[in-house]
Amino acid sequence: MATDQDFIQRLETVESDRYQHLMADVRFKDNPLLTELQQLHEQYRTLAQRTERLIKEKAQLQTQLANMNRSLDLATRIDPMTGLTNRRGIMEMIEQEFSRAHRHQRSASIIMADLDYFKNVNDTHGFNTGDDVLVEVSRVLKSCLRNEDI
Repeated sequence: MATDQDFIQRLETVESDRYQHLMADVRFKDNPLLTELQQLHEQYRTLAQRTERLIKEKAQLQTQLANMNRSLDLATRIDPMTGLTNRRGIMEMIEQEFSRAHRHQRSASIIMADLDYFKNVNDTHGFNTGDDVLVEVSRVLKSCLRNEDI
């Protein structure tokens, strides 16, 4: 599949060959339009170079956009404070895992945890301490899981 850059290079080669052919043709040696042709050819080369730079910049921007979209997608599924999968991510994974279990005729299980009286921690010690508790609980939970567990 030809890229924009391949097309530009082929076009540039064809145009350059045509220009060189015309410049070498002795029949056009005294043609008053030859100077204009030279100027137009120079403008064409400048535009071709600018187009090539824009094509490269477009490719870089597309790569950057794809990376940012992947980061954004990940950010919508992972809690930034704890690093745990958030509700959206969990709901998607539950659907996938139950579908896989059904397809392979296997069982699947979900274990849920609740921190009793967690509201009291926030009310008594403040939200920063509550955040610290959540981070520590998530660290403990992660240490009990296998790599393939969610």
